[in-house]
Amino acid sequence: MKEDIYGHEKRYKSWKAHVIENGEDGLSENNSKLLLKYIFDMEVGANVSIKSKKGARSYHRLNALRQKVCQVLKNLQERGINDIRKITDKEIQGFFDDMRKGVIKTHRGGKYKSTGDYVKAFKSFWHWYMKINSANNKNIKDLTEYLDSSQEEKPIWVYLDENQISQLIKKASSKYSALLEFQFDSGARVTEAFSLRGRDVYEEKGIVFCNISDEIAKSSGRKIKLILSGKNIIQYKKENNIGDDDLLFQLSSFYINRYIGELAKELFGDGISKGGEKYSKLTLYDFRHNSCCYWLPRYKTESALMYRFGWKTSKYIHYYSEFLGMKDTIRNEDLYVDITKTELENEIEKLKKESKKYSSMASEIKKLREAVAKVVAQS
Repeated sequence: MKEDIYGHEKRYKSWKAHVIENGEDGLSENNSKLLLKYIFDMEVGANVSIKSKKGARSYHRLNALRQKVCQVLKNLQERGINDIRKITDKEIQGFFDDMRKGVIKTHRGGKYKSTGDYVKAFKSFWHWYMKINSANNKNIKDLTEYLDSSQEEKPIWVYLDENQISQLIKKASSKYSALLEFQFDSGARVTEAFSLRGRDVYEEKGIVFCNISDEIAKSSGRKIKLILSGKNIIQYKKENNIGDDDLLFQLSSFYINRYIGELAKELFGDGISKGGEKYSKLTLYDFRHNSCCYWLPRYKTESALMYRFGWKTSKYIHYYSEFLGMKDTIRNEDLYVDITKTELENEIEKLKKESKKYSSMASEIKKLREAVAKVVAQS
């Protein structure tokens, strides 16, 4: 079972109990009723778009949807749109354009950095609204067709090079060092790591494996080798008497994130890392980013790397390749493809011919030396 380390279920159920009694705070009656009907449908997987994933949404997803759609509705109400059902395509287009440009501010007065995520949430909401109306033979126009859901800014995170990672793990308390070493090696998502049981890390024929099952994986399960941390994790299990059914890491992600952020600041200062974020903001999830940077140049194929990190598409590989400055750096000696195979074979044949030529010359020189030596001996 996947551990709910961030309390998504508790937060969702608390919100649900409140809104059933009082409605969504800050929304008009019409908007509130529509939002709640949408979220409760998503909770059980009802009326989802034919293009969307089937089944009930996770508590994490439900919280994200309700927060983003609610924020969009509140901001639209400030523009005088108190019933989302009456909005026009020009109004919604203009709204998201202003959000992207920074005209519409966050509650802290800053610019939204992930407008694309709000667009995606609203698209999901509007397609649901179209679907429930089509069931009643009412055709609703798709206002989201031309909305831009691309991300305008790349995420910022804390980048640490291999030397810094080593320093941090060595300096860290023994209480946390095994987890940090595991995170850098495995590249597992934080929820995956905290859902692992003792039986999920084991040794076979001198190789330590980690089994991230489908049950706890975000996308797909996988069995990976712990090349860097394996022996230490096996030792960690023994020292802490971790049984097969025990959680592998019985720690609090909140306190660990605070601890490693302070430790990173102590070791590297509070400047900005190459990833764009301050060292003091280091979190466990940053270890997944750094693990990707470590393993990317070491894996021979994209599919193998995608398997290790549980990715379904290669877009992340392209992002980290660009981040590391690895684009278009392939050399002829790095990869022998068909187009170079003939060239190599021709070069080898040429060398063979030259070798035979030199071998023949060496034989003639040897005979000449022998003849000269014979003449000298007779004189």
